[in-house]
Amino acid sequence: MHFSAYSGDIEDVLKAIDDADASRAVVANLFAIPFARSEAIAELPEGLDEAQKETAIRAIDASMGERLKAFNAWVCDIANLLKI
Repeated sequence: MHFSAYSGDIEDVLKAIDDADASRAVVANLFAIPFARSEAIAELPEGLDEAQKETAIRAIDASMGERLKAFNAWVCDIANLLKI
């Protein structure tokens, strides 16, 4: 799977559209839980003992539903802002 080089804020969306010399855009929403989980785990602070790491990973796993909702809201906000 290939992900965009753009990080995903509004400025990046506008830059991607401009860089592509496009007049229209389509917003496609893909929230890949394994990818989001791996990224969140990679961002855990160094030095956690095994119990702390397991607790943090359980919290990450429990947060996936809320992360999906936030991502959906972000996509809708971008689409509404850009009227696409």
